[in-house]
Amino acid sequence: MKASSGWKSVFLLLALHLWLNPIIPAKGHAYVMPAEQIVQFMAPHFSKFQTMVIHQSTRVEDLEGNEVRVFDEILTMKSPNFFHSKSADPAVEVGWLKERSYWQLFLASDGPKLMGLFHGLGMRVRKTGYTRIDGIIAYRIGEGHEDSPKLLVEKERFLPLLMVYRPPFLPEGEVVTVRFLDYRRVQQGWLPFEMTCAYGQRPLERYTIKSVKVNVPVSQSLFDPAQ
Repeated sequence: MKASSGWKSVFLLLALHLWLNPIIPAKGHAYVMPAEQIVQFMAPHFSKFQTMVIHQSTRVEDLEGNEVRVFDEILTMKSPNFFHSKSADPAVEVGWLKERSYWQLFLASDGPKLMGLFHGLGMRVRKTGYTRIDGIIAYRIGEGHEDSPKLLVEKERFLPLLMVYRPPFLPEGEVVTVRFLDYRRVQQGWLPFEMTCAYGQRPLERYTIKSVKVNVPVSQSLFDPAQ
């Protein structure tokens, strides 16, 4: 009887241990969502945005961080990837044609559209992991090397924090790096009201949104190349 009672005690202690300490993967093998699942949680934040008209301030800095010029832009966008930019002041030119692929994250995005975008921008979407940026835990879609195309998505709210990609106009090996900051609620979604963008070895640009209108009528003729 005593032996039987002893075994019962052992089983009870083992059951209690498993209940208090559930089996979890080793630290180096923690589960990471695949890119499709990360995108599934991220896309609804922007899926309602069919058009946007944004008034933003643009500050151009040299490689030492000194201000080169400041001007205001009016950006007009329409899903899936139509984009128009003009200076808010007719006397000021915006300058060279910028690469704006990152804005497609925020235009009526859905899973298949975003996965196609990532493929086109050179991201290896089968490579995912965890990382930190400015102390924030984030999911990573793409490889972890500094200049590898990737998207970092905040783990808590599933909002894009950083995007690195290779557009066709830059010399081979150079990338566009965009940082998304100061997210705010805009109607049925979220938008970053501050961004920094580095185009290869060109000067850094800082964007600050002054106002935004979403889902307003936008003429398709505005996106004619002749405009």
